[in-house]
Amino acid sequence: MININELAIQYKKNPTKLLLDKIFFELRFIIKNKATFIYFQKKFKYGNRTLVLSETKQVDLQDVKQDMCIEIMRIIKKYDCKKPFDNYLFSSLWNWKPHFLNKKFYNYLKNNSSEIVDEEGNEKSLIENIPQEESTTSELDFKEMFENLNETEKKVINLLTGNNNLKQSEIADIIGVKQSRISKILKGLKKKYVY
Repeated sequence: MININELAIQYKKNPTKLLLDKIFFELRFIIKNKATFIYFQKKFKYGNRTLVLSETKQVDLQDVKQDMCIEIMRIIKKYDCKKPFDNYLFSSLWNWKPHFLNKKFYNYLKNNSSEIVDEEGNEKSLIENIPQEESTTSELDFKEMFENLNETEKKVINLLTGNNNLKQSEIADIIGVKQSRISKILKGLKKKYVY
């Protein structure tokens, strides 16, 4: 069975719809789980407020999945075949948010959906004080996630953020641990934050 790294390399050499379909088939659970998390659970910050996409009733889970598929296409296009694709994909999707979450979206919500009902049946305002500048959601969310990591995980993420093309063995040499430890860390982070 061909793994995702081999499929990505084959696609870069010979971009066909069949290979692209195979890549998306292999990534179907990642897409489903990450999009579901983003749609139902992830809180996007703007100013001193937070927003959960499913509460807005303005977008569907399918919108998030489609936007993620477009992002994966961008990731594949930028991918360097000399490096492992799964590491590159993981680090690229680490703090991804839908591209439609921008000032226009927040302004649309402000003008078209004023209230929702909370768990206790009380009406509450969905949108207040929309920022004049685009949100720094990804930086804030990254800081929150980063605080929950141990020191070695933080070092790995810092290295991957600075250079998506590092191999696990190179990261291991820099940090001073075995490559197998880096592999376990990446699998754990993927399981915790991507799947």
